[in-house]
Amino acid sequence: MAGNTVTGTGGAGAAGSAKATATSTTGSANAQATATGGGGGTEPIYDADANTSKGGVGGAAKAAATSTSLTGGTTKAMATGGIGGSAWGGDNAKTVGGAGGGATASASDSGDTIVSATEIGGAGGASQGTKAGAGASIDAVNIVSGSTQGASLYLTQTAIGGAGGQTGQRAGNVAGSAGSATSALTVADTTSVLLSGSSYATGGAGGYAQSGIPSPGGAATATISLSGAQQVVALADATGGVGGVGGVQPTGRPNYYSGRIAGAASATRRPPA
Repeated sequence: MAGNTVTGTGGAGAAGSAKATATSTTGSANAQATATGGGGGTEPIYDADANTSKGGVGGAAKAAATSTSLTGGTTKAMATGGIGGSAWGGDNAKTVGGAGGGATASASDSGDTIVSATEIGGAGGASQGTKAGAGASIDAVNIVSGSTQGASLYLTQTAIGGAGGQTGQRAGNVAGSAGSATSALTVADTTSVLLSGSSYATGGAGGYAQSGIPSPGGAATATISLSGAQQVVALADATGGVGGVGGVQPTGRPNYYSGRIAGAASATRRPPA
């Protein structure tokens, strides 16, 4: 007797959006915006013949913060993509966890100021099927900006890739791919007495595999190029994601694929043109 074929997909997570604006004509101004995408829906089909079960995609996130003041302030923005939904159908080749949601963030300010923005990719959804969901990659390019008039300007941006989804109890299953992270910051400033910039990137963690194949950590690349009229300080820092860990096979033997490699990392401080 032929088995049943069941199709199921979890709903997508909703997008998250946040915006903050602060303005002061006589003093300082501080603004902070934080947004997180909704998690994808779980597809809880337990029938072993549920061969097209999929978790929902995590929601995207967008955060923007802006401040303008006479004496300066602090402006921060953080956006985190939603985690992908789990797919708990039977151990079938088409059972795939949802991918993590992407994220964007921006921040700008004028005055003696500190500006920072962080983008974090959503984690991939878990799956009992052949492959789990991938973590979202992040590509942060000039997501911070600011200006001062004869004062100090501090700019920091951070990109973090989403973790790969975990997979379950079947030998040969593959954990979800980790998201990569790229942070690139280029600033040309003519009015600050001090321009300080930092560009950070961290690759997502590789997915865990209980009895199958864990995934490598995500790659990370950070670059920065600053030019200013007076003192300039630039920092680029990249960290590859930790490799996924494997559990044990059903026989109790150690997982052959335990301890996958970490992601590659590179950091560059470019001289101004």
